[in-house]
Amino acid sequence: MASSIEDLPDEVKFDVLSLLSAKQLEAAACVSKSWNRLISEEPSAWRCLASRMAGLYHYGWSDESSYFTEIHGRKSLKHVDTKLGFLPESEFYCVYDTCNGLVLCIDDDGSGWKVSADQYPISYVVCNPATREFTVLPAIRRGDICYCTGLAYDPDRNPGEFKVVRFLFQDVNTLEMEVRVFSPRSKEWKSLRFGLPQLLLLAGRRPVYHKGVLHIPAMPHFMLKFDVEKEVLSLEDLPGEMIGGSLGLLGVTGGVLQYVNNYYVEQGILLVKWVLDEEVEEDKNRWIDADWSVITAEYCKILAIHPDVEVVFMRNRGKIFAYHLKNGREWELCEEKMGDFEVTCPYSPFFVPLGMRS
Repeated sequence: MASSIEDLPDEVKFDVLSLLSAKQLEAAACVSKSWNRLISEEPSAWRCLASRMAGLYHYGWSDESSYFTEIHGRKSLKHVDTKLGFLPESEFYCVYDTCNGLVLCIDDDGSGWKVSADQYPISYVVCNPATREFTVLPAIRRGDICYCTGLAYDPDRNPGEFKVVRFLFQDVNTLEMEVRVFSPRSKEWKSLRFGLPQLLLLAGRRPVYHKGVLHIPAMPHFMLKFDVEKEVLSLEDLPGEMIGGSLGLLGVTGGVLQYVNNYYVEQGILLVKWVLDEEVEEDKNRWIDADWSVITAEYCKILAIHPDVEVVFMRNRGKIFAYHLKNGREWELCEEKMGDFEVTCPYSPFFVPLGMRS
């Protein structure tokens, strides 16, 4: 048995460090010389991705299936069931969202349901791959088509409760949007209606949860915000310009809400990142132009933003790769398995049981 921290093998230290957030890594660098070396000097790709993050869940409309891309091998994750094999038997589960260790899936194959086609229901399942807990939500009608569905969970604010929020299609005449909210406490879907100043399009973007609010990029050029605690829906302008009818991607890195978009320039692709200054009043421009870089490529699509370090995940020429916004490094993660991803969700395991019941 090792007599001190210094005597531990690097792979053991790596497993410990891999579970820390970016802020915790800064403190861990002071523990010992070997830890400082691994954190500050190790040039390998894992250092750029060192965090609690384990990988990415992908869901595509083309074949209605999900798969998981592991970022790097970690022994501490060998007991995490990222394939969701512990869920009740179904033809398939599609991963719609992730939030602080929980995963939102949809069981949309209709197996086991003895109902007519016009009442064909679907069920959402919220689960924790690290503890193998899950909760099956009350079934809903398939005809209630929604823009997107988001998962809200913050173990620091409310460790025992999550919420699932569905954003239904907006009424083109009244401009009203219906929002349905489920919480384990109520055990039912609650319907809310909100009037909006104009018609929005939310398709193709997953909600991002940050400090009690779900944020979604919305065409023509807004961020739709739903406060899950106060149950208030509002709009805020997005930064930059929308070129070619494409919006960027929202994400949270190091506890800060960020927006990343890409523009085609003569040298290749310009990546621009903005961060939200939460000290500024909401009726003013709160976005700060924080960073930019140029990638030598003809095409790329931003899939996700790393939750802990300055890395974005992108798709280019049939491959998924990671790109570091600070030092310009990029490395391939895997071959893509679908023609196009509709949803790509970062996943970081959470090992504390919530007491969820199916």
